[in-house]
Amino acid sequence: MNKLFGKGDYAAFISLLSLSIKLIKSAESKSKSIFITLVSIYILSIFLQGFAIGLFYFGVKNYIDNSNVNYIARLISFIPMELNAVEQLVISSLPAFVLLLLSSKVLSYSRVGLSRLVLRLRDSSLIKLDKITKTIDEAPSFYRELDGTFGAMRALYLNAFVFAQAFIAICVLSYFEPILSLINIAFLFVFFYFLTLVKRNNRNNDKEPLDIDVEDEGVGISSKSFERLEKMRIFGRNSSNIILFLSVILGIFLSLDFITSLDSLTLIFFLLRYISNIYTPISVISASCVPYKENIVTFLNIENFTYYENKNYDCEVPKKRALVFVSKSYKEKHMFLDIELRGKALEKLSSTLNCKRSKYVPLNITDDYPIKKSKIKQFYKNKFRSTDKIIFCI
Repeated sequence: MNKLFGKGDYAAFISLLSLSIKLIKSAESKSKSIFITLVSIYILSIFLQGFAIGLFYFGVKNYIDNSNVNYIARLISFIPMELNAVEQLVISSLPAFVLLLLSSKVLSYSRVGLSRLVLRLRDSSLIKLDKITKTIDEAPSFYRELDGTFGAMRALYLNAFVFAQAFIAICVLSYFEPILSLINIAFLFVFFYFLTLVKRNNRNNDKEPLDIDVEDEGVGISSKSFERLEKMRIFGRNSSNIILFLSVILGIFLSLDFITSLDSLTLIFFLLRYISNIYTPISVISASCVPYKENIVTFLNIENFTYYENKNYDCEVPKKRALVFVSKSYKEKHMFLDIELRGKALEKLSSTLNCKRSKYVPLNITDDYPIKKSKIKQFYKNKFRSTDKIIFCI
């Protein structure tokens, strides 16, 4: 499963998703409570939208076959005048538009809260990283790229509503048209497969650092990366339109029930639109965090190591030995790779950490995909002592 992290743009997206989940799990109780509250608001907004779609559905049904839907009949009874079918459709649609407006306001509140939550996670992560990471002389690129990592995470959280909306839509679709629901799930897997084939073109840019700051709805970008992100935005949008078109065509080809009536077609088309909306944000977020993939993987490995360390760590026991992990991107890595210089580097770290000695652990914490959790667990079981202190040189 870990090898999936090393393939194309899909790798960057899944790595970012895994890191986001890990940070929420390890966050303090207040941050978790805020996250649960905002997610609940998300769900409330989805139900408001679903209810609005239901009201619009009954309005269209009343307009098509004059079925005298109960709530529409009661609504019109308050109006002391005769209304034709079109006027009844407009009047019956007003509550739906009001609910859509209300859900938009609720969603806006939640999005602002999620944006602040990401900043809160960033601040708490910096405090934690300061305790478990060390540098020699110059600051590492890891911290310089951390803003880009959390920028991509912010974009992921701000688009979480789109993903939640699609999940609810596909659940509703499975009730009305289970075959079409399975087809769209298959389309999603095919889309992810094509995303694993998309790789960054490093031609003429190998020596130039990429600088991308992800922003809400537009992904603020530098001129170097604009073309790539715009291509991925178009790729996602085209995928969305193609999948929506194929869903309707397959519905006709398979003679599914929603094709037989206009009201059913309207409802299913709404659901398909919500489902297909996920492809554009996935494409853009994947492309935007590719330059930070090494940073994300390193951060994820550190989180995984500290998760197991917390289970084995004893604060009351004095730390005699520092176990030092060095990433590929560490500026002074050569000091640890060179046997003659390693002793000086470890001695310097020992004095800084107030440990009697430091030991270099030849395990790369930066790779194409995160280290397996089983391997980390085995390390703590066989090589970690209660008197040890874990240090990451990034």
